[in-house]
Amino acid sequence: MSTHRETGEIEGPFPTDDPVFRLIEFYLANGYRIVERQKEPSDAQSSEDDTAPLTGATVERGRAGAGWWTSNMTELHTSVVIERHDELMRVSYTVDTSGQLLNEAEQAFWSREIRSAQRFARGDADEPRDLRKEEERRAENQKDELMSIGLWGAIGVFTLIVVLAFLGII
Repeated sequence: MSTHRETGEIEGPFPTDDPVFRLIEFYLANGYRIVERQKEPSDAQSSEDDTAPLTGATVERGRAGAGWWTSNMTELHTSVVIERHDELMRVSYTVDTSGQLLNEAEQAFWSREIRSAQRFARGDADEPRDLRKEEERRAENQKDELMSIGLWGAIGVFTLIVVLAFLGII
């Protein structure tokens, strides 16, 4: 399995006492699902306290092996681990890129997502920005461009065969 790894750090201050939860909000708005949440270990009676701030989480999006049939980066299986260290949060991406040869625009998608998550976590944005539509348009444009190149290539080969046949070479 081929993987792409990307890590980003988000420095505080944060507009909330639970910046991990705020980041989870961002990732949920971008199509991720929560796999795991971590809370600070505390005394037994408050271990089930749902109001305690989170120290970390893991979210996932996409399906394993999706790289064999799509060039949309939001459809690839992506796991994001969020870790809080006082006034610093670290987000670590692991993306299944099997079947892909990523170009710069495709690799840059996760950096854009990290920057957008950073703006939301710091309170620079009131609403989480959903990057899926933008990525869908990029992937569709890439597919259209590839189809156009293929069509013009086929026309060129057909024309060459007709000319060679007309000249009696083949």
